[in-house]
Amino acid sequence: MGYPELLRVLGEEAAREASDLLAASASEEDRRGAIAFASEVRDFLLVEGRADVLARLAAAVGQPGFVDPKAVRALLDRSGNARASVEIDGGVDAGNAARLVAAGVDILVAGAAIFAQPDPEQATRRLRAAALGTPVG
Repeated sequence: MGYPELLRVLGEEAAREASDLLAASASEEDRRGAIAFASEVRDFLLVEGRADVLARLAAAVGQPGFVDPKAVRALLDRSGNARASVEIDGGVDAGNAARLVAAGVDILVAGAAIFAQPDPEQATRRLRAAALGTPVG
C-alpha cells in the first residue's frame, strides 16, 4: 500500500471512528471528547482533500460551523470539483440560514426547524426567506 492509499484509508477509518464515538456518547463530557477527536479528523481531511469523507463526518457531528463552508469550497475548487454543491445538514434554522448561505453553502437541509414546528408550512417560508434574505411571503 502506497502512502496516498494509506492516507485515504486512515482518513476514512478516522472519520468512521469519530462518527461511532459521537453516536455512542452517553454524556455531555463524552460528546465533547468525541467532537474534539472529530475536529482533529476534520483538519486532516481538509489537508488531504477528502471532501467526500468530510461531508459524512460533518453530518455525524451535526453542528453548523463544524466545517467552514468556505474551506470546503476552497477544497472543492483545488480538487477540480468547483461545480460541486456544499450542503449543510443538521442544526440549520431561520436564525443561521443567511449566515450559512453567505459562507458559501448551496444546500440547506432542515429537519427539526421545519417538522418540529407547530406550522411546518410557515416554518418553511421563514427558513426560505431567511436564506434568500427576503421578507416572509
